[in-house]
Parts: sequence; C-alpha cells; structure tokens
Amino acid sequence: MVIHRYRLLPGNIADVSAFRNALEESGMRDCTLIADRGFYSKANVGAMDRAAMRYVMPLKANTRLVDTGFLEDEGSGWADGFFEYHGRVIWHKRIAIGAHGKHVYVYRDSAKRAQMEANAARRIQAGYGDATRERLEAERPRYGMSLLYTNLEDQDAQGVYHAYKSRWQIEECFDYLKNGLDLGVVYQRTDEQAEAWAFLNHLSLTMYYSLYAKLRQTGLPARYTPDSVIAIARTIHRVNINNTWRTSETSKPDQQLYQTLGITLPDL
Repeated sequence: MVIHRYRLLPGNIADVSAFRNALEESGMRDCTLIADRGFYSKANVGAMDRAAMRYVMPLKANTRLVDTGFLEDEGSGWADGFFEYHGRVIWHKRIAIGAHGKHVYVYRDSAKRAQMEANAARRIQAGYGDATRERLEAERPRYGMSLLYTNLEDQDAQGVYHAYKSRWQIEECFDYLKNGLDLGVVYQRTDEQAEAWAFLNHLSLTMYYSLYAKLRQTGLPARYTPDSVIAIARTIHRVNINNTWRTSETSKPDQQLYQTLGITLPDL
C-alpha cells in the first residue's frame, strides 16, 4: 500500500465532502471509496452520486434496503454462485436497487457462520444471561452474512468483495500508529504543532510500508515483519568505548537480516 498524502480536518467535517476534496486535490482518477460500517445513509449516497464517486459500503444486518428473508434457507439455493477467499467458501447473491446501476451484494461466509454458531452455543452452555436457544435460532440465518452496497458496474461479486476487504490495510495503519508508535491523544495545541505531528506520522507510515515492500521483495521468511525488524533495530545502539563510538554487539542472524535488506551497520 502507498500512502500518497494526508489532510488535517476538524472533527465535525462530513466524511463525503472531505473525501471529495481530497480526491480533487490528489489529481487521482478512477478511485473507489471503501466506506466503513454505519456510513450508509440516503444523504451520503446522494452526495457521492452528485460527485460521480464510485463506492462500496457495508450495510447493517437489519437494513430495510433489501429483504434478506431468503437467508433462512439453510442450503445455498438462494445464491447466484460462490468463490473462494483465503480458503473459505463465500456464497453470494446480487440484488438490483433501482434503475441506476446500483446493487446490494449479499455474502455468506460458510466458515464464519459455523464459528459464530459454535460461539453462540458455547455462550448458552456457559449460562450467559442474553444467550438462549431461541435467540440462536432467530439469529442463525444471518450468521456469517455481510451486505455490500455499491455502484460498481465493472466488478462482479468477487471483485466487490475483494475491494471491500482491502480496507484491512487502513486498520493496519491505525494499529501501527497506535501500538507501533504508541500514539494516543493528540496533545498539540496549535494548528502548526498538529500539522508537524501529522507530517511525522505520515513519514513514519511511509517508511513502515517501504520496509514492508522490501521484506516481500527480498523473499525473507514470513516470520519477519516490519514490527519485528523495528524491534531488532531498537536493540542496536551506539556505545562509547574509550572515547570511540561503536555499534553494540549484534547477533549473526540480525546482521544477515540487515545485509539482506541492504542496510549496512557501522563497525560490523
């Protein structure tokens, strides 16, 4: 993933207008907005349509936009077909919405459905107050279900599903900023300080994903991740011995790792 740019916005700015301005500023074309759960509303859809945006957005399970009663069918007769995603079978159905090229794709992840059913059964056995057989039976048809609303006409069910799943990369960014850099509340008090803070975060993310790309290019074992390489780097120091600065002791595997990445450690 490449992070092209960032913008600082007040917390009360609508997401749609922010995205539209960011897209215009970037000069990019043929972009698709991958929205978060809860983003769907008639107002947001109207704003995106007026801006001629392409989008994929999840719907809540209790949406009234489509009738999902057909999911009560325990089989797969309701589905148009299926595809495989990370070793799991995903059944899908396309439902046209209106006459303007919009659709809702209904997906059922068979493995996730079985897992959710097992979790619900364990909660019943453990005696959780809100877990009952009746609730399991009522909710079972929607276990493993996801609904995606989109205006993409050049993508099939699998393409739309993959497009939405690509947003996990954004979650990875947030995870790195929160846990890798230990970022929390922004304490900067002026716009200039906040801009400097955001710029340093942007540089950090750029370096992080450059390291990620380098790891994949060099064919290093999957156990090496950007986080693990950074953790190793934190154990390497410059030490002053008899008024001479030297690099601290480093294991052979770590030396070989950095050599593979094209990084030369001084004095080694």
